[in-house]
Amino acid sequence: ASAMADISIEIPLRKRVNALGKWLGFTMIVFLLILISFVVNERLKSDEPYTTTLFAGDLAQAIINAMAVLPINIPLLTTVILITGVLNMATNRVVIKELSVVETLGRCSVLCSDKTGTMTTSRMTVKLLFDTEKYYSVTLSSNLGNNLTEIDESMVHQVLETQPDLTDDAIESIASNSSLDLLMTTAILNNEANIVSLSQEERDEDKEWEIVGNPTDGALLVLAMTNGLKIDIFKHRYLRERSYPFDSTVKRMSGLFEDTLEDDLMVFCKGATEVILPLCTKIGNELNLKELTDEKRSEIQAKVDSFANDGYRVISLAYKPVDHIPELEDAVEERKIVESDLQYIGFAIIYDPPRPGVKNAVKDLDAAGIFPIMITGDSITTAATIAKQVGILDPDEMVVEGKEAETLSDEHFFKVSVFARVSPQDKEIIVHRYQSRGDVVAMTGDGVNDALAITKSDAGVAMGITGTEVAKEAADIIITDDSYVSLVKGVEEGRNLYEKIRMLIFFYIAVNFAEAIIYFTVSFQIDFQILNNWQRVYIFSIIHAIPVLGIIFGPPDKNIMKLKPRDNDGLLSRRLVTGLVIYSITLAVSILSVYFFIYYGNTDSVSSFNMGGIGERLVNNFRDPDSADLSNQLLAEDFAHAKARTILLSTLYIAESFLVLSIRRINSSMIDSSRNDISARVWIMVLFGPIMHFVIMY
Repeated sequence: ASAMADISIEIPLRKRVNALGKWLGFTMIVFLLILISFVVNERLKSDEPYTTTLFAGDLAQAIINAMAVLPINIPLLTTVILITGVLNMATNRVVIKELSVVETLGRCSVLCSDKTGTMTTSRMTVKLLFDTEKYYSVTLSSNLGNNLTEIDESMVHQVLETQPDLTDDAIESIASNSSLDLLMTTAILNNEANIVSLSQEERDEDKEWEIVGNPTDGALLVLAMTNGLKIDIFKHRYLRERSYPFDSTVKRMSGLFEDTLEDDLMVFCKGATEVILPLCTKIGNELNLKELTDEKRSEIQAKVDSFANDGYRVISLAYKPVDHIPELEDAVEERKIVESDLQYIGFAIIYDPPRPGVKNAVKDLDAAGIFPIMITGDSITTAATIAKQVGILDPDEMVVEGKEAETLSDEHFFKVSVFARVSPQDKEIIVHRYQSRGDVVAMTGDGVNDALAITKSDAGVAMGITGTEVAKEAADIIITDDSYVSLVKGVEEGRNLYEKIRMLIFFYIAVNFAEAIIYFTVSFQIDFQILNNWQRVYIFSIIHAIPVLGIIFGPPDKNIMKLKPRDNDGLLSRRLVTGLVIYSITLAVSILSVYFFIYYGNTDSVSSFNMGGIGERLVNNFRDPDSADLSNQLLAEDFAHAKARTILLSTLYIAESFLVLSIRRINSSMIDSSRNDISARVWIMVLFGPIMHFVIMY
């Protein structure tokens, strides 16, 4: 925990906004120093005394002009964007614990995800059993009662593909001490799941109970329960004396039990076939025990591989009777002795179908330039099959075991799209190698041991259903339905938010830069005020605040997942900076040209129409050239000056409103985005300012 607490990850968005703020702050200071130096120098050269009051007024005006450079709305509105994104994600079952990670998720270029429960439904069901001699079909049912049917080996693939109703030939009972009985006993005793009855309020016609815990173990418990086996009776008969829990490195779990009915000791073991088979020296039960020859091992492994190649998970089971309970101080050595010389009793074939929509979600990631990686504890063959079904594994990509992640060359490592038999340590290595290349990595996990890999990733994701509390605590994001589709939706939402933040920043820097040019230019005219302070407030409070809400609250970009990741881009790319500069300079020059054309124009620039309305009330409220009152300096000099100010405001209101429309979808034209991807609320927010302005003006 202390190691994780010491890890400090710089948030990219905060880092980039801070860097931008420093440059803008530096620009403001330079701007301020130039203005103060110029004004003070001009005042000192004049014959009039330069009083403290006059200097205070000049300083205040210089600060106001310099502040035009700073878009102070950005931090607040960036937070608003992130909050709206968090709320939208919550509706898609993605819970965000840290606001800034929304942007990080949107910038990810590598998405590492578990298979079971995320890409698959996690509704595992046992399809077939093999007791070393016979196959048994399992008829899917939520009702209690025998549903095992002995079938011929030639029918195996037919059963897997069609699941025919064979209940007429169902076995009447499971013979005591048979291989099938031992299979079921091992499945029940070596199990980390529970089946709990639902309350009356939670029940429906098809569901009276649910599985809590490991889905694979849950499937085996359901198999036992739906065949009339009383799980509690087995647990009372067999008293656990030693536990050897599942570990990702050993890929098996075992227990040593005292059989109170027959007064002897038994070891039951369950795990991956390639791990269990080497520990076995015999095959079958006590009534039909044989040596496990190399030929028989190869035969069993071939059967297992054929099922794995079809996307099934195969769990092998073994047992052995023992004379005594070992008493060794070395736990590793004790486990080694207990799990040696086992008797192989068969395997269970379990199927966990891919989730609906995963294949389309993977296509979206491919289109977005995000590399999806499947991480699983399954065998290579099972993992590869599911990966092909959902579209993750392409012909030019590789499948390797997790232990190879550290030793593979870069050339081969970055072609791996499926890591099988992965341990938590392997996840850390995968994250580190991609981050070393400059990628932004999102990593999912659910176990206690996944916490460090989740923490080290740029966006750590925990599963809400199967995830442990430790994993959830370490994660930045929790997927409440454990679905890969929800995770990809989160990436899409993150991308949209990042794009909105970029356009928000583009808008404010563009308009503030244009206005700063205007204010800076006219600041070299002593005692000339291009606008009064109320007009500046009018600009800041309306046109700087309302149209931009069309970016914040507008609909998401439907084509956002067709763009490549922005993992190494700044907030504003070189292309956007160029466009920003051109826009700002063009707007500033246009406004200054029109403004001074009216201001310095002849009497024809002001018509009788301009002097109507409330203009009549201003006839006696123009600037008094002889007044020393500083507030007097903010009044218009005459009708030409008043009209020039009105035109400046009108131009800003129109230009800045249409700027929002043109940058909402920076990768498409304003016409296309307005026609195909805009909502009524965007039009309301964008047009509110200009309409209100012209209503007031006329």
